[in-house]
Amino acid sequence: MIKEIFGKAKIYRLHKRVDNRGSLEYVFDENTVDFKPLETRIYSMPKEGTFFGIHYREESSPMTKFVTVIKGRGLYYVIDLRKESSTYLQWESIELSEENALAVQIPAGFGHAFISLQDNTIQLYSVDRNGNDAHSKQINYKDPKIGLKLPVSISEISDYDLSAPYVSENSENKSTVILYVHGKGGSADEAEHYKSLFPEMDVFGLNYKTDSPWETNMEIEKCVENLKEKYARIILIANSIGAFYSMNADICKSIDHAFFISPMVDMETLISNMMVWANVSEDDLKREKVIKTDFGEDLSWEYLCYVKENPVKWTVPTDILYGSADHLQSIESIRNFADRTGSSLTVLKDGEHWFHTEDQMKFLDEWIRTARNHGIPNGKEPDKVMRVEV
Repeated sequence: MIKEIFGKAKIYRLHKRVDNRGSLEYVFDENTVDFKPLETRIYSMPKEGTFFGIHYREESSPMTKFVTVIKGRGLYYVIDLRKESSTYLQWESIELSEENALAVQIPAGFGHAFISLQDNTIQLYSVDRNGNDAHSKQINYKDPKIGLKLPVSISEISDYDLSAPYVSENSENKSTVILYVHGKGGSADEAEHYKSLFPEMDVFGLNYKTDSPWETNMEIEKCVENLKEKYARIILIANSIGAFYSMNADICKSIDHAFFISPMVDMETLISNMMVWANVSEDDLKREKVIKTDFGEDLSWEYLCYVKENPVKWTVPTDILYGSADHLQSIESIRNFADRTGSSLTVLKDGEHWFHTEDQMKFLDEWIRTARNHGIPNGKEPDKVMRVEV
């Protein structure tokens, strides 16, 4: 051992022999005699900026971890999470690399995180007990109370880590999370807007990677499954095609309430309309499989077949906000959907599909506050509204 961090975590320099044949490195020997590995995993990180963390283990069910890098290099963080410690929430970082042969041993009571500093980094990670149980916890790497500083931008991170709670939230004071699913051309960053509307709840934006309902639905299902492990209730806010993707996911039993903004509720009619606009027949599409259009949307036979074969089944209590000038979904389609699902429908006169102007966003905020309060604030409707309770 060459150094201790916070009096508990240990840094070792592994014994290494080099000759004309190459190198030999001793991971577990008399140098690390106090650690007995039960499981050893190897993590391969193709990209610089791949991030894991912050992960930790409850002290009531201790686990010791041993980490080194066998190829490439990365920065390893040790965070003191012992509430009675004078260094609570402080952190230190250590560069681990193939060249320096350093390793870190972390007991329970400490958080840890890792970011790769070059492509094709490989980490060796050992633990002294089985790690697949409910005692493994996380903290969000953005938590300002910890203030991690990253030397490179994050290129890859799991939704599991992105949705991790902050330190204050691990006290389980917050039992509800808002899940935001953006529309086409949007981003998970839009979720920030809703934090002021739900100040007592966590807000998480899903940064999905795919763009077909049979793929994105699985991303949403996985995200909801992860959130269910940490929260008692999930409220969904979904915009445009994000609502369509959400309705194609098997999540109805996991969502307590939903807010849909300009939702795509009748995709088959929309695709049929686009085929008319592009002067494409169903036979044309079946033959060509994919047809590009002048208005920037690709028509897909596979997508059309999926929509026809997988009608939406939505049973979550839902509030819908719709603009009367929406050119993608007709008011008839929206009303039919609201009637079929028992959803509340609010229509903004002259509102567009994309709610983005200052007035539109103010109206959207008032709509959410109203829905949360189960009534119209001050006993009157906001200006320019048609409210329809179905």
